[in-house]
Amino acid sequence: MSAKAPLVIASGVVEQLQSSDSVVGGGCVSGLTADRITLGASATTLKDNANLTYDGTNVSVAGGIKVGTGILDSNGNEIMKVTATASAVNELTVVNAATGGIPYITASGDDTNISWKATGKGTGSFLPVVRYKMRAICGSAQTLSAGVNTLNLNTTIYDTNSNFDTTNHRYTAPVTGYYFIQGGAALTSDKATSRGIMMIYKNNNEDYRGNESYYPSTTVYFSRSVGSYVASLTAGDYVYLKYYANDANVIIDHTICTLCIFLLSV
Repeated sequence: MSAKAPLVIASGVVEQLQSSDSVVGGGCVSGLTADRITLGASATTLKDNANLTYDGTNVSVAGGIKVGTGILDSNGNEIMKVTATASAVNELTVVNAATGGIPYITASGDDTNISWKATGKGTGSFLPVVRYKMRAICGSAQTLSAGVNTLNLNTTIYDTNSNFDTTNHRYTAPVTGYYFIQGGAALTSDKATSRGIMMIYKNNNEDYRGNESYYPSTTVYFSRSVGSYVASLTAGDYVYLKYYANDANVIIDHTICTLCIFLLSV
């Protein structure tokens, strides 16, 4: 474009300009630099403000942006719609994260306590995605010694993030948060004195104990010890099952031996 030929903005289309080009726009354009057009003082236009910049790829705005009805994608289709509430003081804040962190959306504003909700349309529902969930079982029967035994959880039914180690029979928490944990195991025994207790261990320490199972007769008998709770786990903590048997040579029924874990919240 020749520096001597003025550009008339009539249809809303602005061509790429050089700082030496002249611009005619009905008095709305007051200046031009190498990387930014500054607009004049008309009440209906953007005003001269270094907070609005363009680097050749991105437009940067220092401060808030007023959105009419929503945000569109590159094809002009709706991505998100917004509404305006008179005298609004509460809002949502989107927080990003560095490597290894977790981005999140939080309620913010003037009120001390603020809740936020997500709902579906019509009969639809809001369906949060629980990425971290796992269930493991004993793939075969296990004969126990008298005392505390680590249960051979060596088969996963599902493990959405591959956090269960079938060799060491334990689950490692991928992120810090609150996890629902359920464990269960059942013994078969022909000893009237047999007792058993399922225990959930965290980092080599007992963290939860299920109900005690016992055997009322010398007939081969089946008895189960189960339990569930919510545990606070730090990323890297590991969880596994142990079982106390007061008699030797009692057998874990592998169809009942199971450990289920899923992340509730961070």
